[in-house]
Amino acid sequence: DIPPDTARAILSNLFTLAAKGSPVLLIQAMRTASAVFDFQGDKTNKQSYALIADILDTMLTIKPHKADNDTCLPYLSATSKGLEALARSYPSECLARIHTAISSVGEYLLSPRAPVVLAASHTLKTIVGQCLSEYKVLKLSKADRKELRAPVAKS
Repeated sequence: DIPPDTARAILSNLFTLAAKGSPVLLIQAMRTASAVFDFQGDKTNKQSYALIADILDTMLTIKPHKADNDTCLPYLSATSKGLEALARSYPSECLARIHTAISSVGEYLLSPRAPVVLAASHTLKTIVGQCLSEYKVLKLSKADRKELRAPVAKS
């Protein structure tokens, strides 16, 4: 069990190197991120959430070329796993990243490579099914329900 600060530093360095143009390192960074999401996604402590959120934020800024199967497929898979892990642990934080995630992933629907389009579709399905599910978005607190029932003041 690697402490979250150590894991964050290792992944940050790996993503920094990968962003400088090494596809092999980018693929490894995405696979490592996927493994972290699998492991940390089952935990519900603040350090786990912060690690998942930091990695996901970093990933969403690094976009492999949409015609490159070798880097796009691990990127989309890791993005999907990261969003799922964050939705399970901290739905509100996942919702805060939806716009960026949809924008990033949506670009891959225009890829000339069928496997990339399929992976992008799967990731968008994860966003809708896991992050925007009725339970997470539409379940209102008592205060929210009271506010909705309150009469609207006419001006």
